[in-house]
Amino acid sequence: SSENVSGARPYSDKVGGYYQQYTNEIGPVGDIMINLTNWWCGYKPGRVYNASFYLGAGAYITYEKNLVNGDYKWQNAHDLLFTLRGGLINTFNLNKHWAIQLDLRYSAIAVMADGASKANHKTSDLQAYLGVTYKFNSSEWNAPVVPVCPPAENCDALRARLSTADGRIADLEKQLRDCLNRPVEKVVQESDNGPVATVFYPIGVSRISRENRNVLNAISDVMKANPDTKYVLTGWADNYTGTDKINDRLRKARVDGVKNLLLKNGVPESQIEATVNNSNRMGNIENYVALDRCVTIDEK
Repeated sequence: SSENVSGARPYSDKVGGYYQQYTNEIGPVGDIMINLTNWWCGYKPGRVYNASFYLGAGAYITYEKNLVNGDYKWQNAHDLLFTLRGGLINTFNLNKHWAIQLDLRYSAIAVMADGASKANHKTSDLQAYLGVTYKFNSSEWNAPVVPVCPPAENCDALRARLSTADGRIADLEKQLRDCLNRPVEKVVQESDNGPVATVFYPIGVSRISRENRNVLNAISDVMKANPDTKYVLTGWADNYTGTDKINDRLRKARVDGVKNLLLKNGVPESQIEATVNNSNRMGNIENYVALDRCVTIDEK
C-alpha cells in the first residue's frame, strides 16, 4: 500500500519488486563526425553508399516525477549524467532525394547521484537507429572547381615569327642609320640669279594648287616669248619624311605635272627638259625642309 505523506516519493507502487519512475534528462551533447567514404575514396555525388564515423560526449541534469503534497510534480533528481558515445552512420542513397540511414551506436553513461564526488553508477549499451532522409531543392553539394592548367603548347612557330620580326626591325634600324649618316650633297646652281620660278607643295602632295597654276600660266607666256631659250624643270622632295620610294614618286609626279601644264599652255616640248634631284634642295638643314618640296624652273 502507498503512504500519503508530504515530500518526494516514487511515482507508483512496486510492480514486480520495482517502483515505476518517470525521468527526463536535459543537457548539451556534442559530436565530431567525419565521412570516411569521402575521406578515403574522394567526393562523389552519385555514390550509393557512404559511411560516416562520429564520436561525442555530453552531460545531463535529471528531472523525476514525484508525489509532492498529494500531487505529482517534476523535480530535480540531483543526478548528473555524463555520456560518451561513438557510432557509424551507414547511408544508402536510393536516388537524388531519398536516402536510408542505419546508425549503429555504442553509448557509455556514468551517473553522479545526489551530489556525489564521483560516479557511483555506470552503464553502457549498443543501439541501432533506422532513419529516412529527403533532400529538398538542391540535392548535391557544389564543390569548388579546381582549375586544371592545360599542357603547354608548342611555341616553336611563334618563336620563329618573332625571330623574323626581330630581323626586319634590325634591318629597318640599319636603313635609318644609313639614311641619317648619308653625306650631304651640295646643290650647284647654274645661274647666279636663281631659278626663273619655283612651285612649292605641301608634304606628300604632287597636285598643283590654284595659285601655282596662275604662276605657271604667266611662266608659259614668258617661255613662248623666248623660243630660243631652253628651260630645265627639276622635281624635288625632302628626305626627312617618307621613304626613298615615296619621295622618288613625289619628285617625278611633281615635275611631270608642271611639264604637262606648260605643254597644255602651248610651250613647245623642245624648250623643256624635265629631271629630278634626289638630294635636299636646301642642303642638310631640317629647318628649311618645307623649301625642299618643290619644282624649280631654270634657264639652261
